[in-house]
Amino acid sequence: MGSFATVHRAINTATGQKVALKIIPKSDSDSVHLIRNEINIMERIDHPFIVYLYEWFEDETNFYLIEEFVPSLSLLEKINECGGLQEFLALKYFSQIVMALVYLHNELHVVHRDLKAENILLDENDNIKIIDFGLASI
Repeated sequence: MGSFATVHRAINTATGQKVALKIIPKSDSDSVHLIRNEINIMERIDHPFIVYLYEWFEDETNFYLIEEFVPSLSLLEKINECGGLQEFLALKYFSQIVMALVYLHNELHVVHRDLKAENILLDENDNIKIIDFGLASI
C-alpha cells in the first residue's frame, strides 16, 4: 500500500533554518492519491504538537515535502532508552498527545490512523511532535 518516504535533514539556504526534506516516490496512481491526501491534510494543520509543513513540490517521479525539523528522539526511542517513563513525563506526553488529537478531530475532522510511538517525535524542549499523516483521513 503506497510508497515509503526517505527523510533527509536539510538547510534552508536563505534563512539557515534546519528542515526535514521528505521525499516520497510516485510509485502508482493509488500512492499519488494518498500522498496528495497527506499534503492536503498537512497544509491545514497549525498546532504546536504536530510537525509543520512549510511547503511542498513535485516532479515527474517524486513528491518533496519540506517540514519542520525535529532534532531529538522518537517517543519509542525515549521509552527504550529510559527503560520506561517516569509518571510525570508519561503524563506530560499523554496530555500533549490528547491536545493534538482533540485539535485534529474537533477542529479539522482528521483521523491520523497510524498513531504509534515511532510517529511521535520529541523536540529540543522535550515536547511531542506528531508526524506521518500518510494514512490520515478526513
